Amino acid sequence: RPERHAKLYHQRRARQASPAESQRYLPSFAYFRDPEALSRVLALVDEKRLPLEAVGPLLRLMFTERAARAPAWSYLKEHFPHLRETLGDMWTGNLVEASGSIPPKLRDDYVNFYAKSLGGVAKQAYARGLETLELRAEFQASTKTELVAWFQAH
Repeated sequence: RPERHAKLYHQRRARQASPAESQRYLPSFAYFRDPEALSRVLALVDEKRLPLEAVGPLLRLMFTERAARAPAWSYLKEHFPHLRETLGDMWTGNLVEASGSIPPKLRDDYVNFYAKSLGGVAKQAYARGLETLELRAEFQASTKTELVAWFQAH
């Protein structure tokens, strides 16, 4: 399915369709739930089959989707130097903040990775991402017992 959307993008781009028309399906890549489909989406990024201007928004959107968070986090860590160089510091900040949506159990990974990788860039984005992680952990810890009890009762 991701390949089909990428093919549509390239066909529309070849006939010089407007960006709104040619890039219409690209955001939908973040909503795939199947791990194999998500891997293929990230492979399309690696193969440069998606426009560079779509990569930052796609990754940021992937961090909003439960199924896509872990693959997006792994991809970001593996490709961080290249992403930072090609997307620039503004997108670096956007992705650092968005990656704060990863599961709270990955907090130490988040802290350690950015401690080694940021080099003084995106300090505020890092702080906001870390706050998101910590607030989510606090919320999950404080509501888990009540939610389990409610689901068992209903």
